[in-house]
Amino acid sequence: MQSLRLSIIITLLGILLSACGEAVSPKAAPKINSNQKPTEPTTSKAQSDTVAEAVDSVAKGEKLFQSHRCWFCHNVTDAPPKLGPNLTRVGATLKKPALVTWIKNPKAITPDTKMPDFVGTPAELDQLVDYMISLK
Repeated sequence: MQSLRLSIIITLLGILLSACGEAVSPKAAPKINSNQKPTEPTTSKAQSDTVAEAVDSVAKGEKLFQSHRCWFCHNVTDAPPKLGPNLTRVGATLKKPALVTWIKNPKAITPDTKMPDFVGTPAELDQLVDYMISLK
């Protein structure tokens, strides 16, 4: 299930990034002389790197979800919630800034929560949130 989500994310990011750039009208298409071979459109290295970084961040975030034992309280499947809310579709309902604020210091928002503060680097927090945003 998780690898399917990751495949879908990779595909969608590729589609979105390949749509970036200047639009070319059919009339403005370059003419090819008979001695030239047509070249296939390719994504730029920057676009490929961006997609790879996003996928890498989501994968690292999923590992952090496991290693920080978030799964102990939260499901990321359609199973009933455990101690904390089910996070299966959290990315469809919450935006990145809200998740960062909550995960970083949940007691600042809800003082009686049982959720602990996130312990890790800012980059790890970003990766964990990227993974959670991918859950849609």
